[in-house]
Amino acid sequence: MGTPLAPCAARTDVSHSKPVAIELCLMCRSVRVDTSPIHDRGVFAERSFRKGEMIEECPLLVISAQEADNLDELANYIFECEDDYAVPLGLGCFYNHSRTANAETVIDPDGRTLTIIAARSIRRNEEITINYNGAPDDPTPLPFEDEVPNH
Repeated sequence: MGTPLAPCAARTDVSHSKPVAIELCLMCRSVRVDTSPIHDRGVFAERSFRKGEMIEECPLLVISAQEADNLDELANYIFECEDDYAVPLGLGCFYNHSRTANAETVIDPDGRTLTIIAARSIRRNEEITINYNGAPDDPTPLPFEDEVPNH
């Protein structure tokens, strides 16, 4: 038996109803979740990334504001997505915040994806961070930053 593939492993051509290609999700093997000095767990690079390179594309579970109000346990993992909210799947919930983030996010509400892109070169084993305000270098403090200084 081989090693099980990550969740993003196969694609089917619907017009022929046959597997067209097995695509190993290289992104799944390019990052890992590990213990973070910032906050509990975080996402770390398993290889180097160049500025502008896509790190991960996370599917979004889009929910209404009313549904978001009922998700107290997930409040720290929800993104604003136009008039609604979204819970990122994949490793999307594990990217920690930094005011000097090394990655940026692009939300596509129509495609229901959150894409993580390297904002600068990222070294192997470096924690990948995003700025929850949007721009990687946005200095605006967030309410929870009193709990986690210097991030």
